[in-house]
Amino acid sequence: MALNANNQRNFYIKYDDMNEDLEYLKAIGELGENEFSENVLVKLFTRMGYDRVDFNGGILEKGRDIILHKVIPLEDEPHVTIIQVKKIKNKQKIEDSSTITKLTHQIYEAIDAGAISTNGKPLKPRSLILAFPVQANERFITQLTPLMTISEAKNIKTLIYDGPKVIRDIKRYAPELLDTLVNRNTKIFDINDAFNSNEEISSAVNLYSAKNIEDIYMSLDFFVGSKNSYHLLSSEITFEKSSITCDPEEWARHCRTYNIFLNKFNLKIFKKEPSEINKDREQLLKKYNSSENKENIKNLNSMGMEIESKQKLISELQSQLKKKISQTKKEKSEYKDELTRIITLL
Repeated sequence: MALNANNQRNFYIKYDDMNEDLEYLKAIGELGENEFSENVLVKLFTRMGYDRVDFNGGILEKGRDIILHKVIPLEDEPHVTIIQVKKIKNKQKIEDSSTITKLTHQIYEAIDAGAISTNGKPLKPRSLILAFPVQANERFITQLTPLMTISEAKNIKTLIYDGPKVIRDIKRYAPELLDTLVNRNTKIFDINDAFNSNEEISSAVNLYSAKNIEDIYMSLDFFVGSKNSYHLLSSEITFEKSSITCDPEEWARHCRTYNIFLNKFNLKIFKKEPSEINKDREQLLKKYNSSENKENIKNLNSMGMEIESKQKLISELQSQLKKKISQTKKEKSEYKDELTRIITLL
């Protein structure tokens, strides 16, 4: 019996699973982030049995490309899993720090944004998945380890989900996706490598033929540590490591400013609490007004006057010495001139 092309392909799969896995891995590695998310991961997680699978990719994703909801019996709220999809290079290098920086920003964004239930109630994520369409090598995973502590410190389980794991789960839960990934005649993917491009902003700018400024959206959020940019202020503040002096009225204004920053932004602009600074001042003032310190001040003033007197005496002696030296030089010069005159006469 002759085998047609499809039967031949199925026949060889039994003997060459490894090579075909590499072909599938290459196929998903060539997909863009949104295409990999929407055409592969969303369908895969739906087949895994999640109750809700929301594709959230785009300029407003806030680090949440996909949001999964799983209803747990006897629990009021569903378990929420946030998936951050990142397209990385096939050969990851330690120097590729931009990807790590972007992931750090997006992890903070995802944790901060969380999810919303169907009744509008905010939900905290229970787990976070970092998904990559290609295989993540050991060096790259080592670089990711410190990032995972960011979410785990907030009791959010963090997992790495790279290409080989995706292919493994597709075979188990959604094998029908395999034929859509690789087809000898056509492919669902036909894109240029957009790893270092910003497709989202480009799409926003090219959305309309006639563009107005209000037609273009760009998210300018950024993080400093764990603080989002909306917690920060635009100002010309400078920081100096120096002591300042101020009167009680000025100090009271500083304390009011401190409380405004603390209450509105949870930001402490002093190294110490004002109460601690006041306590230190009271202790220093008590020492300053003590009888022992007053005696020290008296002795210090007396020593200052004595030093000033000695300095005047030394100055007068120096002046007199200069005059003596000048007079001696003058007398020597006159004596030399007289001697020269006598020798000339002789």
